[in-house]
Amino acid sequence: MKVNEVLKSQLLHRKPMKARFKLPMNSEMATQYLTAAISAEVEYRNRTFRYSDELHKQIASVANWLCGMSGKNSLLLAGGCGNGKTTFVYAMQNLINHLGIKDQVTGLNFGISLYNAKGLANICKAHPKDWRSLMDIDILAIDDLGTEPREIIEYGNVLSPIIDLISYRYEHQLPTILTSNLTPQQISEVYGKRIGDRLKETTEIVPFLNNSYRG
Repeated sequence: MKVNEVLKSQLLHRKPMKARFKLPMNSEMATQYLTAAISAEVEYRNRTFRYSDELHKQIASVANWLCGMSGKNSLLLAGGCGNGKTTFVYAMQNLINHLGIKDQVTGLNFGISLYNAKGLANICKAHPKDWRSLMDIDILAIDDLGTEPREIIEYGNVLSPIIDLISYRYEHQLPTILTSNLTPQQISEVYGKRIGDRLKETTEIVPFLNNSYRG
């Protein structure tokens, strides 16, 4: 059966989605930029930047995602403690701020808003207006997914902040950056198969299997 193109067009435009952020460069240049940003972040923390094949793979994968080449809307940096996941997010945040990339719709500069998972749970409970606002943030980064309480009680209501947040951003196709010590399988076990399947569908997963840099 031939598709009714007029009807399809009308349905597609009933709820326009915002264009996804991406760096205005190819993945090779983005890899170079991100390497410099990570090196700067490491040295800012009075640490020694150590380049390795494993680090190169991680940077290349994240750079590919930043350029919109991965085909995935969100990003998960998954691995053990102290192996550079949060440093990557800070480096991405600083790089995007430095480049000053403007949103063509609002005219404002894009930026990554970074929150700790525990902090998000507290905001949901104590500051509901702020919570509703951050659900629509252009690029939201959630650090240490899995360390927050799964449920909170507010005026007798049982809330699941992170599950609700991930589900909302999935439905609205908003890019979310996650760091976690949990594996994708463990995330499915902790948050349920539905969340696990949604992350698998929409998220570029970058494994951090290297040892801790903390010594």
